[in-house]
Amino acid sequence: CLLGLVFAANGAFAHGGRPVPRKIYVDPAGQLKAVVSSDLGLHVSEDDGASWFWICEDIVGFDVVDFGLAGPTGAVAGDRVWLAGGTGITQELEPVFIPGLYRSRDGGCNWEPVGGGFGDQWTSGLSVNPAAPNRVVVTTDHTAMSNGIAVSDDAGTTWTWALEGSPTKLGTLYRSPSDPGVLYATATTSLVRSDDDGATWTMVSTDIVEADFDELAVHAIDPEDPLVVYFSRLGAD
Repeated sequence: CLLGLVFAANGAFAHGGRPVPRKIYVDPAGQLKAVVSSDLGLHVSEDDGASWFWICEDIVGFDVVDFGLAGPTGAVAGDRVWLAGGTGITQELEPVFIPGLYRSRDGGCNWEPVGGGFGDQWTSGLSVNPAAPNRVVVTTDHTAMSNGIAVSDDAGTTWTWALEGSPTKLGTLYRSPSDPGVLYATATTSLVRSDDDGATWTMVSTDIVEADFDELAVHAIDPEDPLVVYFSRLGAD
């Protein structure tokens, strides 16, 4: 993995291990050149990837699955609200798994759980609308609970459930680069789409996954055509 090589080349080790990159994000406000999430927190580059540093390396770091930077794009990065979906936090060398959705208001140094019914859930995908950065959409994927898709219009302060009661996990969540109002999410073996920024959802197809596959994952949407989606299928064996 290219990002892993970048981290290794720059000696980016912390909390006793090598970070495993998960997602890269470029701040549309331009305050931070790029941010990468990993199992050891958030990492920042301000020189187009030539060097990387941790956000508050000495602070307890989240095992970050997905994240976004919400709030007005004109504000400095540290004053905007960071939202992260993760599987837990790392304390010393041992992981302490804590479900839920977390928010930081100080540039990613300190984190607090947000309301909206995420307390016992695992958050799997998170997307901030670059054209309306207070708009945040989140998916959940707890194996022992019903799941759903939640939406916030105030950068994570309050939430409403646009889709709830799903018996299957809701996994990857992607937003169209050419039309920010179009989102896709996976429901284990099927694909759902929203054309109104997460307010309502419709089933795209239920026959994408064949009998010998058990899980679907979206990886990208065509940068020019919101109807072209790239995905992979994960088999049970």
